[in-house]
Amino acid sequence: MNFEKRLQKDLRCKGFSLLELLFVICIAGILATIATPVFSTWIPDYRLRGMAKGLYADMHLAKMRSIKENDIYKIVFTTGGNDSYSFKKADGTVEKTVFFNPAASDSKVAFGYGEATKDATKTGGSPPSDGVSYAGNAVTFNPRGTGTSGYVYLTNSNGSSFAVGTLSSGVIHFKKWDRNSKSWR
Repeated sequence: MNFEKRLQKDLRCKGFSLLELLFVICIAGILATIATPVFSTWIPDYRLRGMAKGLYADMHLAKMRSIKENDIYKIVFTTGGNDSYSFKKADGTVEKTVFFNPAASDSKVAFGYGEATKDATKTGGSPPSDGVSYAGNAVTFNPRGTGTSGYVYLTNSNGSSFAVGTLSSGVIHFKKWDRNSKSWR
């Protein structure tokens, strides 16, 4: 009998009360109000990292396609406000173009070195004014997997910076400017 009474009591007490539900909604609203400004400051850095990783991946793709197809591939950088890069075959055929700032974007990514005080090479000279150190603003990969050397610097409105570059041996680097140590990592 005792078991039956407990079972009937448990069946009557289902769900949440209105007061409990309002309390949880109120706490969730307060947390969302506090967290929103923090998340909005992270968005430009996540977008910058995504663009830099995309460029890094496209450089690897150009290198691998040049080896596979025994042909020359280039990535040509367009600076000066209309920041983008194009993935091209040797005959000039554009396979894809990536624009840094599509119309729907609220966080801007551009060629530049942000708060970086030196370039990403081992010598650490001054970064290029337009954010691209490649001759002719293009990195070229030949069928042996080697290519031109240089770096592309990307920055955002927060002053964060990434450098994506190649050595003449075909090695591709991905570096981030560390504000604390004032060096590329």
